[in-house]
Amino acid sequence: MEVYLKAQNQILADLRARVRDNNSERWTDAEMYGAINDALLSWQDRVRIPHIYTISGGWVSGTLEYTLPDWIRSNAIQPQMKSPTQFDSLSSAYRLSTNTWQDIPGWRIEPNATNGRVLKFNVSPYSTEGRIIWWGSSMPLPTSTLTISDNLLDTTGEIEIVSIGECPEYGWVKVENEWMQYAGVTRNSSSGTLDNVVRGLSQGAVAYAHNIDTPIYFGVAMPKNELYRVLIDQSIVHLNELFLGNASSKEKQTHQELIGFYEGRVKEFWRNWSDTKVVKTQVDISAWINL
Repeated sequence: MEVYLKAQNQILADLRARVRDNNSERWTDAEMYGAINDALLSWQDRVRIPHIYTISGGWVSGTLEYTLPDWIRSNAIQPQMKSPTQFDSLSSAYRLSTNTWQDIPGWRIEPNATNGRVLKFNVSPYSTEGRIIWWGSSMPLPTSTLTISDNLLDTTGEIEIVSIGECPEYGWVKVENEWMQYAGVTRNSSSGTLDNVVRGLSQGAVAYAHNIDTPIYFGVAMPKNELYRVLIDQSIVHLNELFLGNASSKEKQTHQELIGFYEGRVKEFWRNWSDTKVVKTQVDISAWINL
């Protein structure tokens, strides 16, 4: 599965160009982002994107239970393990590369005593690196541009940012020319961190250092590029709906005609849409990215 990414500043610029409002004469940035987020909310049960959640410390031999974060959808996951070094003692006919990710069979998800969820294995995996491939919907975007609040080294696995309250629990971000994926947010009173960051998902799968106060743009991930046109069309519908309340009769007619036109295009697309998820067990996540 390829993943197509669009940063929030690019989506905003493209939407303004489509509605010919480059100077913000009709809609503010917050209204634009509100329309985009309304469109994304309608994708929740239609569009899912693969994410990686790294198991801190890896799988541990003899441990059968692992607590899952609340934001992982338990109905669409696949636990995986790196081929452990124990296999190196086998003959070459049976030995697996230690760089190979393998699906782990025999597991289930159950509630725990605190209303959370626990991943339980029937047989414990070997002690080795572990991760979960899971599928989640695109989350709403912040309604303004945020910045990183500390220098970001090329080896750092978390991102410190300001105004953490607007950040979704998981997603994609772009800092300068580097795309990253994150899963989990540590929230303080105002600032916080994006956790479990997968670095270098663009620019040749290389991570770069970024200076404090550099803008961080949240992104929308799509399994098919034509979804971007649908996102813009749906956003235009919501923008025109803003004018129906206090508009004159002539203006209402114009906005209703625009709503009808773009709604028709959107409905036609969803009638033919199918959401297919594919587990990539042998390919690094950077191979999914298509900018």
